[in-house]
Amino acid sequence: MVSMDDDFVTWLVAELEDRGWSQRELARRAGLSATTVSQILTGQRDVSPDVCLDFARALRLPPEDV
Repeated sequence: MVSMDDDFVTWLVAELEDRGWSQRELARRAGLSATTVSQILTGQRDVSPDVCLDFARALRLPPEDV
């Protein structure tokens, strides 16, 4: 069974690949620590609404898309 977090991580990894960004670059642009981004991408940490907003800002996407 695939959880919503798994779908989100798959989507986010594809976004990073499409943009040629590293996890560290996403963290920098989102104002988050590289550790936080890594933990989210490896499933060690849940994605909070605030972090989704940070990702949306970094990716320059509407929050509802993230």
